[in-house]
Amino acid sequence: MKWFSVYFHSVTFQKWDDLRDPIIHFSDDGSLAYTIIHKEVVLDTPDETGDTITERIEYAWGAIYRDTEEGWKIESVASTNKPVEILD
Repeated sequence: MKWFSVYFHSVTFQKWDDLRDPIIHFSDDGSLAYTIIHKEVVLDTPDETGDTITERIEYAWGAIYRDTEEGWKIESVASTNKPVEILD
């Protein structure tokens, strides 16, 4: 989890938008759920010299969740993304 903290503190998000409405579905018995997400992200990130690079990334992911005694837990995630587009 430390990687996520370092990453999210080193970038500035200009855009974090759904390209399609998220799909959220629960099983009939309420024990499982899944989400399918399609996003566009535009962010500023520092390069090796400290200069800022603006990037556009389009990606999609699906996640399966299980309802446990401790609350909803992620069972699995599948993700993909298109190559990064440098916008500078």
